Amino acid sequence: IIRNLYSSIQMVSKKTSQKEHGLVLQCYAEAIRLGASTLPDGKPIKKLEALMQIWSLSYKGDAEKEEIFKAGLGTILQALLDRGDAEERYLCLGALAALAQSEKYVLEAVTTRVLTTAAGVLLSDHDRGKLPAVQILSAAALRPELCPRVADSAFLPIIDLIKSDGHPGWGAMLRTQSYAVVALRSLIENVEGESPEIRLARRRVAVSLGVVPCLMRLVAVTPPMPQPPIVPAPLPLLTKKSASSKGRKGSKKGSDSTPLGIKHSAAIAAASCMRFLALVPEFTPEFLATGLLPNLIGAMTTANEELSAYLAGILWEVTAEKEVAETVASAGAVRPLLHIISVNIAAARAKKKKKKAPKDGNDGKKGGKDANGNSGSGSGSGSGSGSSSKKNMDLTPVVEPPCFPDLAVCSAAGALHHLTFLDDPKLQIVRYGGLDILAACLAISNPQTYENAAGALWNCGLDARNALRATATVALPTFLTDPVPESWRTVGDEALPKDMTAAAVAAAFGSPGGHAGFHTSASLEM
Repeated sequence: IIRNLYSSIQMVSKKTSQKEHGLVLQCYAEAIRLGASTLPDGKPIKKLEALMQIWSLSYKGDAEKEEIFKAGLGTILQALLDRGDAEERYLCLGALAALAQSEKYVLEAVTTRVLTTAAGVLLSDHDRGKLPAVQILSAAALRPELCPRVADSAFLPIIDLIKSDGHPGWGAMLRTQSYAVVALRSLIENVEGESPEIRLARRRVAVSLGVVPCLMRLVAVTPPMPQPPIVPAPLPLLTKKSASSKGRKGSKKGSDSTPLGIKHSAAIAAASCMRFLALVPEFTPEFLATGLLPNLIGAMTTANEELSAYLAGILWEVTAEKEVAETVASAGAVRPLLHIISVNIAAARAKKKKKKAPKDGNDGKKGGKDANGNSGSGSGSGSGSGSSSKKNMDLTPVVEPPCFPDLAVCSAAGALHHLTFLDDPKLQIVRYGGLDILAACLAISNPQTYENAAGALWNCGLDARNALRATATVALPTFLTDPVPESWRTVGDEALPKDMTAAAVAAAFGSPGGHAGFHTSASLEM
């Protein structure tokens, strides 16, 4: 009885609170129209104060947002963007930006008028209004139906904001630029509903307008964290639980317990944007011309799983060219890439072992047969069509969030595959224990990861100096331990005399059963 009485009191108080909120919101609307009004408790309220109260109320939840739209305040705020002064426009943009954060009300809060006004504020001198304006554009760009309109009205202002450095307040500038970079990423990434040629054209325009150096500086501004004691880190002990279930947990939002500051969030946003810009050929010269490649490589050893995935992905794309691969290798990228694989592989999705097919004649078991030779579909009687129809009722595709450890391992293995077409990275991988790390990638369920790791191991096996260590220290498939006949292996064109034949190479470096001089890591250092 007491519990029921308490519930009824809560329901009455909730209805009373909603009724009072409605009266208060009506007073706010009257204050905006007339310049001043009086609240139900008799207190006077002016126009600017009413706008600030609406802005504050918009952050509370969907219930409050619904009351705001029911009171007609959404339309009032949108109309005030045209006839209000700079301060009123700033408060209206702040309230609309808070309303646009809700998936339920973003389409009601963001109209063509709001997008045009927000784009104009980015080009104006009212610096405080740029933050709520770019928040509106960022939220709208995430919606497929609003993204083309954001691109038409605010693509160039967003790039100008990323390139600017005059916004007052260092932290406020980074926060504003972070939202601008997120909006730019939404305009250039691959999503359904828009032609890929349009996205490709936007990437080319963004690169030609000089946005790459600004993004590189945002990545380089990441606060220096304590360097790990060993780079690359030793491989973790992989168990069935850590290699399968942990990969799914790592993909959930908020799985990383480390809180992100403004600088770290800006670095992740900038790296994700560059990951898509790296898909156009014009990106690579701009990327190298910044001179910040060592900073990017240095950030890889202390980056979290999300930032690691984007940074390794950038190197995976640009190292497809030989000259760029030589520059990246000389900057010391092999060890950080191996480190990314080592620290993220435990959270990546491992391959699932195939279940053995059930034996024939097992009554009541899935896949078995009954006495008449008919296949069953579970326990009990019936044909089993009811269960299959239930499974096929919901055909809506399930979109899983990205598993950043998976992406980090795949991208780092891809970058190492490109680097191992050179001679020195092959020796570095062996010297720093990279064969074990790459061999562990073969157990990942992602086919692209398997292909990248197998390609890197294949390239390493082509060097005669790596053949013994690949055979003796790592359990690899046969096609990787002996990729080619022994006489085909080389030790680098620069180190061999021009008149040295393949037979002489085989005699100098021995066969898999009789290598000499390459049994220790010290000899590899020579």
